[in-house]
Amino acid sequence: MCYTDFMMMPAVTRGVYPVTANNLLLYRVAAFDAHPYLTHAIFTRRGGYSQAPFDTLNLGLSVGDDPQAVKKNYEQVCQAINILPEQTVSCHLIHSADVLTINQTNRQKVMGQADGLITATPGVYLSMRFGDCTPLIFFDPLRRAVGLTHAGWRGTMKDAAGATVRAMIAQFGCQASDIIAVIGPAIGPCCYEVGPEV
Repeated sequence: MCYTDFMMMPAVTRGVYPVTANNLLLYRVAAFDAHPYLTHAIFTRRGGYSQAPFDTLNLGLSVGDDPQAVKKNYEQVCQAINILPEQTVSCHLIHSADVLTINQTNRQKVMGQADGLITATPGVYLSMRFGDCTPLIFFDPLRRAVGLTHAGWRGTMKDAAGATVRAMIAQFGCQASDIIAVIGPAIGPCCYEVGPEV
């Protein structure tokens, strides 16, 4: 499950399509449709309960929004994809290439600091919020392993994507050639200047 802070999604690209569920606009990845056991969605900020300046589907508790509105928003998101909020796992994003492996015994609502989460445990759903940064979704249909990575320019420079794939290989025996990788919506060059360090 991904969530992007953009009010306006960039032009929908090939392979991603919009769906409305539980009064929310979400996007699904066509490449994952052949795997009905894989639950996934990319949400926007539209459709929730938060008031300005957090309107409307804010999922962040660290920005000063009413915690009850955030809770209702999160419940609405989970209902849209038929999961329970307590089944989701997130982490504190730190613009790194650190990856946490989530399983049934170590899962908590919010894990430690990292920018990548991986799991092969059924009923565990990975969740992250993205502002300017890029969501990367990884899925190995043979091992039924998934990864979700927060890749800003710092994480990209540190090879966060590669770190996630290597973790999936090490933890679950995945083969890189079996992993489907999807780049989610992110800020574009029209709205974000990148310096020479990138």
